[in-house]
Amino acid sequence: MLLLLLSLLCPPGLAGTTGATTVSQDGLAMALRGLLREAAAGTVVVAMGSDAARAVEKEAASDGLAVTVRTASPVGDRATELKRARGTAACMVVVEATGTRSFGLSLECEAAAAPTAGAAPAADLRPFSFSKVVFRLEPGQAVGQSWVAAVPRDVRWATDLAASTGSTEIRALERLRAAGLPARGAEDLLFGQDRSAEAPLVLGGEVRQVQVEAAGTVLKRTNRVSLVVEWQLFDRKSQQVVSRISAHGVAEAEVLDNLLLDQAVLASVSALGRDPRFQAALAPVAAAAAVSFDGPLALPACGAAPRTLPADLAPALGAVLPVHVDGGVGAGVLISSEGWVLTAAHVVEGSSQVMVALGEGGMRLPAQVSRVQPAADVALLKIPGSGYPCLPLSTAASAPVGTPVFAAGAPMGQALGVSVTQGIVSGWRRWQDGALLQTDASLSPGHSGGPLLGPDGTVLAVISFKLVADGVEGMGFGVPSAEALRALSVELGP
Repeated sequence: MLLLLLSLLCPPGLAGTTGATTVSQDGLAMALRGLLREAAAGTVVVAMGSDAARAVEKEAASDGLAVTVRTASPVGDRATELKRARGTAACMVVVEATGTRSFGLSLECEAAAAPTAGAAPAADLRPFSFSKVVFRLEPGQAVGQSWVAAVPRDVRWATDLAASTGSTEIRALERLRAAGLPARGAEDLLFGQDRSAEAPLVLGGEVRQVQVEAAGTVLKRTNRVSLVVEWQLFDRKSQQVVSRISAHGVAEAEVLDNLLLDQAVLASVSALGRDPRFQAALAPVAAAAAVSFDGPLALPACGAAPRTLPADLAPALGAVLPVHVDGGVGAGVLISSEGWVLTAAHVVEGSSQVMVALGEGGMRLPAQVSRVQPAADVALLKIPGSGYPCLPLSTAASAPVGTPVFAAGAPMGQALGVSVTQGIVSGWRRWQDGALLQTDASLSPGHSGGPLLGPDGTVLAVISFKLVADGVEGMGFGVPSAEALRALSVELGP
C-alpha cells in the first residue's frame, strides 16, 4: 500500500472520501507522475513496501520534485501513518494494492487546507553563486549493490565511484535559473561571462549518504543511486553558513558510473530549487536599523606624526590590537591616545565588553563596547587609561585607485599576533546603502575590524569582509574612515 499526502488536489472546505480508482502496475507510474506534478514542494510520501518507495522516488527525481519518502511496513502501520498524514495535510491520496499487479487510489480530505505563505518573487530574492559538492564518505565504505554482467556485486566508495565535478556546477546553475532563482555564474560559456562575484551568497553541498541498488527485472536490470545532500548557504559578508537544507536525489541507468552520480546530485539540486525553505533563505534580510546615539561623540584626534610605509610598519602596528570574543578573534585599531578603538560591528556583535591584546607580550585589557552601527559594520571600543600609540584617520574622501594599502589584523589570533598583507586600492564601491573601499590585499577572518593603511600610515578603512568563491580572488572590502565616523556619530577634535 502507498500513502501519498496531497494538499493541492483537495479544494478548501472539502471533506470526505472520493470513490476509489483502480490502475494496473504499468499505469501506476503515470498516475503517480500526474499526482506529483500537481503536488506542492515538501510533499510527504509514505510508501508501504520497497517497490512503492522505489516507484515514487523515481518519478519524483525525474520531475525534480522536493518530496520526502518514508518506507513503512504494510503490517500494523496503516492507522499510524494515516493519523500522521491527517495531522500534516488537509487532503491525501491513498493507494492500496488490490492484487498482484493492481492498485486502488482514493482521495481523502479531512478539513480545510491552511493557507501557505508564498515565497518572495524571484526578483526579490538575493543572488547566490555555486561552490561545489563534497562527498563525506570513508574510502572502502559499502554503499550497496550494482549489476555487473547480470550479477549483483557489492559497491564500495572510492573504488567503484568517485566524487565527480566536471560540468555538474554549470548544470546545477542552469537548473536553478530555470526554476526562476537568481543563480549567478557561467551565464555565457561561449564568451566566458560569469557574474558569480556579484552574489552575496554561496551555495555548496555535502553528501554523507549514498545508496546503490541493483534494481529491475530479469529482462531489464538497472542501477539506482539514491543520495541525500545537505545544502549549505554561506553569507560572504558575515562569513557564516546561514541555512542548511537536506534534499534527496535519485537517478537510474544501466551503467553505474560518475555520470549517474552526477544525475542524482542534480536531482537533489532540482528538489532544492522547489523547496520553499530555500526560497525563504534567499529572501531579503531586513537591513539593520540605523542606531541613533545621544548626540555626537567628540574625541581627540590621534596626534601621531605621518609615517612612511612600509619602512615604518613596525611602530605603526603597535596601534593594531587583536580583539578576543567568544568563538574567535578579530582586530581593531587605536584612533586616539585616550584608548578609543575602531573595529567592525560583526566582530563584537552581541557583546557589551570584549578583551583586547596589547603589544607583542599580549597583555589583555577589557574593552567596553561604546557604540555599534550594524548597518555600516563599524563599532567603537574604549579601553581604560591613556597614552596609547594610535594611528590617524585619513581625511581624504577617497584614495586614488592603485594606491598601495597595507591590511593589518590577527589572522591566527594570539598565535601569530598582528601581521600585515599588502595590496592596492582596487576601487570604491557601493554595497547596500554604504560606501566601500575594495582591495586585493590578502584577508583572513582575523583581519576583520583591522585597518587598511595608506602609504602615509593613515587609516583608509576598517576591514569588513571579502568575497569567497571558486575563481574569485583578491576581492576584500573595508568601510572608509569618513563613513565609519559618520555612522558612529563621532567627531574628531584637536
